[in-house]
Amino acid sequence: MKSMKYLIFVIFCLQIATVQAQWRVISVSPASKCWAMDSKTQKKKILKKGDVISPTTNIVFQDLKGYVHIYRKGVAPFMLSPSKAKSTRGSELMALASELVVPKVSRLSVRGEEEALEVVETLLSFKMWLTGTPADASTALIKGVRPVAFFGKKARLYVAKKAFPEAGNFYLVYLRQGQKVVYSLPKEVDKEKITLSFDQTILPPAKSLANSKSALFFLPKEKGAKPVKVAWFRPLIIENIKGERREDLKEIIHALEDAYGQAYKTKAFARYKRKLASNRDDLIIRQQVAQDANRAIFEGIYAYLASVYEASPDRNSLKKWLKTNFPKLFLPNKKE
Repeated sequence: MKSMKYLIFVIFCLQIATVQAQWRVISVSPASKCWAMDSKTQKKKILKKGDVISPTTNIVFQDLKGYVHIYRKGVAPFMLSPSKAKSTRGSELMALASELVVPKVSRLSVRGEEEALEVVETLLSFKMWLTGTPADASTALIKGVRPVAFFGKKARLYVAKKAFPEAGNFYLVYLRQGQKVVYSLPKEVDKEKITLSFDQTILPPAKSLANSKSALFFLPKEKGAKPVKVAWFRPLIIENIKGERREDLKEIIHALEDAYGQAYKTKAFARYKRKLASNRDDLIIRQQVAQDANRAIFEGIYAYLASVYEASPDRNSLKKWLKTNFPKLFLPNKKE
């Protein structure tokens, strides 16, 4: 009887291990093919949404533009990238799936509740926002500026007044069919911030913008002052996320909510209790844990869209779009 119970226990553990080892494909780069290769036969099978692989599966990318988004139960979705793969033939690259996992980058932010509207406070922060600089960087990008993806019909930039004490005019300058275009951005100023806005009508096609040297300029109020380049800036306006990308996003959100659900919150609460004084109010700790979970879900969505659009999502417009299209989703905001 004991041996039977032990056997059942072993089988149960093996089943859990098998499930945990399964990686389900959520989405694959549409512009670049990816395959799973059989290590024995060397035959390749093209990867598609819904396929199941393991950490030891050989993944082949057509080129460096490829990516695969993966979901493993109980873990936040993650991405496989060819950046660490080795060349095989032509432009193809290959490595074990486990070697291709992109490390999660934590955004540099202060713990606690996050403002619903994120206003950049300094000129350096504004430059980093405009150039799509990664969260773990310390200075704005000069070369290899990434597009910034705005979600909705209109793009808005928010910067604290103290970053530009003499608030003059701002201009978006770029080439359109070989001709220089200088567009004065509408500006709203209140006690604390400057809001700049524009829509798709003033931008060239996305492909043209990606190849042009577009920049945001600032013209101080002083008489005779020359325009000063704030930073290179490649805005991309995405009015809506539709079709297969929207369905993939729904699956990403579901996987993130599963990863940062009650099991995560219970462990995080216990971890906080060990680190903090025992007399700390449990309610405050639970609120902090909930904020951490909401922030992790948002950062997961952010990372997914960044890879899909090959751009840095604008955090403010993304929050607004998510609030409209996924009203049940809890975002890392202060209560309004």
